[in-house]
Amino acid sequence: MSFAGAPISKAFIIGLGCTTLGAAATGRQYLLDVPLSPHLTRDHQFWRIPLHHLAYANSSELFLGIIVLFFTAVSVERMFGSVKFGSFLVVVTALSTVLELVVLLLFAKTSFTKLPAGPFAITCAIAYQYIRIVPSTFHWKFFSIDVSSNFGLYVVLSQLVTSQTPSTILVSLVGILSSYLYRANFLRVRSYRLSGGMVFLLSKLFAPLIGDMAAPPRANTLARGLTGAPAQPTTAQIEQLSAMFPNSSREAVVGALQRSQMDVNRAAEALLSG
Repeated sequence: MSFAGAPISKAFIIGLGCTTLGAAATGRQYLLDVPLSPHLTRDHQFWRIPLHHLAYANSSELFLGIIVLFFTAVSVERMFGSVKFGSFLVVVTALSTVLELVVLLLFAKTSFTKLPAGPFAITCAIAYQYIRIVPSTFHWKFFSIDVSSNFGLYVVLSQLVTSQTPSTILVSLVGILSSYLYRANFLRVRSYRLSGGMVFLLSKLFAPLIGDMAAPPRANTLARGLTGAPAQPTTAQIEQLSAMFPNSSREAVVGALQRSQMDVNRAAEALLSG
């Protein structure tokens, strides 16, 4: 599995690593969290609110966060397309920020008195989309318990979510709720797209840094077996099915191709029967 076809995911992970390590090197981690009192209520340091999404507080959380993002964001971006994925990140970041502040005010008299540093909400929002739209590649029984190929993801994600309880648990739930609202098209947020000018500007700024991110023509079978990552259909296959089923979303088309082992005819039958 690689970053091919997922330039935003690669830029996000590299940027997250740089900001976290930069904050640690300069001793500025204390600026990354958002305490309700006195920093917001008395000192009005509202600039902390958007800043806390930019970096984790320590290397352990960074390591876990990168693992989760690598195995979820890349697949989600390939299924959404980079423009839609970037728009999705903007929407869930905005929704999560508002909901985090609401939760912080509601639980102000409990042990939840600050927003922890790190994109916990954004990471969980991406993971929720991954679990919802990317089919599991295999299942097995463990003492009558059905275990899927996402088991490793659940283990790592649970460690990340519980790293600073209860704060990280609450903001992670906020991220899942934001992703659910996006999927439910709350206030028609799914129709939002980054402007053409913004896409052009970002591509010019970051393309020299992240390199060529063209999607691979076919996935490596051995890598899929080792990582549990599903195969990715080609652009031609997606366009062919999309032309046949113009009312089906991109993720529905990609999911049908993955479940049918990239067989366009079987995928078309699945979409017809669905």
